Amino acid sequence: MSIETNITEEQELFEGLPPMQKKRVAFMILRGQPPTSGHYRVINKMKEFIRKNPHLNLEAKPVVVIIAGEKSSLDKKKNPLQLMNVLLLCKHQAKQTV
Repeated sequence: MSIETNITEEQELFEGLPPMQKKRVAFMILRGQPPTSGHYRVINKMKEFIRKNPHLNLEAKPVVVIIAGEKSSLDKKKNPLQLMNVLLLCKHQAKQTV
């Protein structure tokens, strides 16, 4: 496969999307079963990193992606919380640490 083919496939993948903006984000992928103080420490470190590095042109707040799989969510031993509960806990804790 040539570089030109890869570029064409990438262009097709992003076709129809709005153009990329100048801002960038710092993000974290979180399973959060359950969310712990360690998760919040990472988020706070991300906030600190964003503040200390304005030259990186990052959005003011980090983006946290909470994941849940259709099949893995059925395993209540490994994943005791439903996605909405994880989201609510994260939102509540975010308000406490602002």
